[in-house]
Amino acid sequence: MKKLFLQIAVAPLLLLAHVAPGSAGMVSLTFDDGLSGTYAYGFQVLKKYNMPGTVGLIYERLMSGNDDYMPPAQALDLQKHGWEIASHSLTHKRPTDIPEYYGNEQIKGWIWDDEKKKTYQADYEYPQISCVMESGRSLHEADSLDQMEKTAGSFYFDRVIETLHVRPFKAKEPAKLDISSCSYEREMEDSRKALEKHGFHVQTYITPYNSWTGELKPVGRKYYKYIVTGSDTFNRRESFDPAWIMRIVVSSHDTVNGLVRQIKDKAVQQNGWVIFCMHDIGRNVGWEPWDAERLDRLCAWLQQENIPVVTISQGAAIMLGQAPVSKKAP
Repeated sequence: MKKLFLQIAVAPLLLLAHVAPGSAGMVSLTFDDGLSGTYAYGFQVLKKYNMPGTVGLIYERLMSGNDDYMPPAQALDLQKHGWEIASHSLTHKRPTDIPEYYGNEQIKGWIWDDEKKKTYQADYEYPQISCVMESGRSLHEADSLDQMEKTAGSFYFDRVIETLHVRPFKAKEPAKLDISSCSYEREMEDSRKALEKHGFHVQTYITPYNSWTGELKPVGRKYYKYIVTGSDTFNRRESFDPAWIMRIVVSSHDTVNGLVRQIKDKAVQQNGWVIFCMHDIGRNVGWEPWDAERLDRLCAWLQQENIPVVTISQGAAIMLGQAPVSKKAP
């Protein structure tokens, strides 16, 4: 028996039994959105069983001061205890709802919006807006058209008629306006940079809403080693794609027995990697929360059955044959 450390250094030392490189048969527990119940309840459960988790942080919400989301200090504490910190974007948008690439950000076709020639409008072809910039400087989102008209450096998006209104910092001829809307590529790159400035070690991106496209894979690989999405299935070594890592979504009504059946079938019998997509734990907050008692029973079973629980980066390295998988000794 040897003491073995997994990639991200961590919590209490575990006595481990070595298994051949490239083996699968493992589980990951991921927690989207950075909700505070993940820290208050989920972390306590996993710590009890010496298991790491992976949390996907939405940078805007991490910094919001909203009590529904964990602050940076708590997320850093998770990292200190062996959890993986992944980016879950800047503002939690689907790739099909905003411009995909930097080259699609520029907005054209501006016309005067009022007689005083202080505000402008243009058609906007996407259903959502992440952010709006004038010559690289962020504009503030106004709550109404009236508020925008009174505030230089602001914008208002009328979603009903898909029209974007702006009052720039300085008035110009419409053709000279330099207005752009943040792209999904910017969401990926800037969220990682922002998290790293706070001391997070980020190599994984978790796609918001589990939404992803094949066209974005090359761009995503520019900024991340691993990209995690949905598909409600598990990962097989022979078809593993580090830019499309698949997860199974856990809903509030899912039972422990239901998850155990999936682990037995997909991880144990088929030697695969099962990743569960969870959200808040221990509170009725956010989308499809799960209670801490069920998480405790699931972790107890995983420990009892000696099934490895790994972070995303650990699991991906194992699937690629770059690291061994290890099981706790009975």
